[in-house]
Amino acid sequence: MKHEYGLQFRIRYYDYLLRQRLGGEYVFIHINKCGGTSVEEALGIPVKIHDTARLRRVKIGRRRWDKAFTFALVRHPYSRMISFHKYRSRYNQTGLRDKPLALNDWIRAVFRDRDPAYRDDPRMFASCFDWVSDGAAVIVKHVAKLEEIEAQWPIIQERTGTSAPLPLRNASAAGERASPEGRRSWSALEPEARQLLETNFAKDFEVFGYEP
Repeated sequence: MKHEYGLQFRIRYYDYLLRQRLGGEYVFIHINKCGGTSVEEALGIPVKIHDTARLRRVKIGRRRWDKAFTFALVRHPYSRMISFHKYRSRYNQTGLRDKPLALNDWIRAVFRDRDPAYRDDPRMFASCFDWVSDGAAVIVKHVAKLEEIEAQWPIIQERTGTSAPLPLRNASAAGERASPEGRRSWSALEPEARQLLETNFAKDFEVFGYEP
């Protein structure tokens, strides 16, 4: 079953990339824990692809990339990592449900100790800036903050030609969309954990205007 699922995924994956390369009018860069699943559902994207902008540009070609409407959603580093810890715990990724590790301990393990038992895929812990840039500058045409998606979604609808509403598929993002207080789960973060996040996601704070 696992092999069959993997094969079907690869078929959808390569078919979608081929269609993008030949005539895709828009390219969505799905950064983990930034509301991307909701966007993919609204746009009818048939497969989840966690490519950085640099990698996707290589896959579909520079000419198509430059012509298409390229966009991504970003999120405050605190909220993103809190959400990621909850997600991994819920789905037992890296064994976090079987052997729970508290949020602050997990942040220390991932960002201070670089423990491969928890930092299994460095891309998932990369800054949003790293996802949407070439290392020096942002290379997607439109960057929308998840916290401002209510105002940003009509822009994305117009540029992608969709009238579909944005479904909510991220419970922790619900509060962010509803009110500023919704993202104040930050109070659980200890000073050392905050400092680690601020250091590792310094470009997100600087480039996207997030405040600690």
